[in-house]
Amino acid sequence: MTGTAPHLLIGADVLADIAAAAAAAYPLECCGLLVGCDDAAGWRVTRWQPAANVHPSPRRHFELDPAVHIALLRQLREAAGIERLLGHVHSHPDAPAEPSARDRALAHDREMLWMIVSSTATQAVRIAVWQPSSNSAEMAEFREISLATDNEMTKSEKRP
Repeated sequence: MTGTAPHLLIGADVLADIAAAAAAAYPLECCGLLVGCDDAAGWRVTRWQPAANVHPSPRRHFELDPAVHIALLRQLREAAGIERLLGHVHSHPDAPAEPSARDRALAHDREMLWMIVSSTATQAVRIAVWQPSSNSAEMAEFREISLATDNEMTKSEKRP
């Protein structure tokens, strides 16, 4: 990546699908995995893989179905392409799209992005992307990553 602030580029259809999944899961947290590739200025999401939330308290916590996670990692390894696991998605029903104390405690990998969807009974209110930037006393600090969709880019910015 260049020295500019990194950003995440995602297709408008993928982002709409994530928002719809968060609204449909309400009042439970939805979750899934972001797949894509590194970009000169950040990351590009090519798709997302929804996963069941298997946490015993899914109204306030998420735990990705490990079978989905393992299957996706196997698929990416076997494809040996440029796609990789970029991070994960989860919703915060009736809460901000910001890392919670539990999110900060779970953020062990600084390379993984955290897409958080603030949702209500009727819609996804805000979608934000975060990256762990440091760990202090076992609690990660996060920096927000700018989020852009394909249709927000100018023709000169679009890449194949």
